[in-house]
Amino acid sequence: MKNNNTTKLIFFAILFFGVFGVAESSQAATVNATSCSQADVQAAINSATAGDTVLVPAGSCTWTTGNGTTCWGGYTVGVCVKKGIKLQGGNGGSSTITFGSGFTRGGLQIFPDASSLSGNATFEITGFTFDGNNQSMNNEGLLSIRSSTTNILYNLKIHDNIFKNVTNKALVVNGAVNGVIYKNTFTDVAYSVVAYGGDAYGWATFTRDYGQADNLFVEDNTINFTTDMSDVGGTDHGQGAPGFVFRYNTFNLANTRG
Repeated sequence: MKNNNTTKLIFFAILFFGVFGVAESSQAATVNATSCSQADVQAAINSATAGDTVLVPAGSCTWTTGNGTTCWGGYTVGVCVKKGIKLQGGNGGSSTITFGSGFTRGGLQIFPDASSLSGNATFEITGFTFDGNNQSMNNEGLLSIRSSTTNILYNLKIHDNIFKNVTNKALVVNGAVNGVIYKNTFTDVAYSVVAYGGDAYGWATFTRDYGQADNLFVEDNTINFTTDMSDVGGTDHGQGAPGFVFRYNTFNLANTRG
């Protein structure tokens, strides 16, 4: 009987450590970018796998179109994120990214690959200051999120960032995207968050389950206008975009017209 019990004990010990050993090996990793430069941030993103956290150190860097990378539609952006990762800057937005002139398709762009969409991966960005350098960034904004018109990105989290100094759109969402944009500060931007759905594709694809989780929530943000901006929209939503909930945001509207 003693030998039987010993055998059972050894069996369960092997089973326990085997299972937890596998769990440990499959845990998400942390990838450290060497600096906040475009090249270093893109290299860290490229080396990460879905579920990882990419840490960008505090500091100030300027991103330019000349050092950009291709993303949605083969267009050049500053940095492209295709895998479901957490991109984390320093506390209080202490990783500052200033965009040089010439950006037309987005400074930082999220464009999920097929495996991230099918696996419901989470895309998260936090801890950055994005400075538009008083330019328009065309129609894609400082941060652009693009998903398919038929496959939904379910888990977007954009929080605790600072967006500032852009004469057009700060954050642009295109396609089927659900998630939450919260606790960000938008200062001197004409449009804080804009959501588009792809016209007829959006009308045919997206359900409108208002009041439920499957919507894009923009909440608990602070929107400041400290300069004289004649074209101020705050937010915009159209082209058959999915459910869009804009609530609990604070506006400080000094020196605005329009």
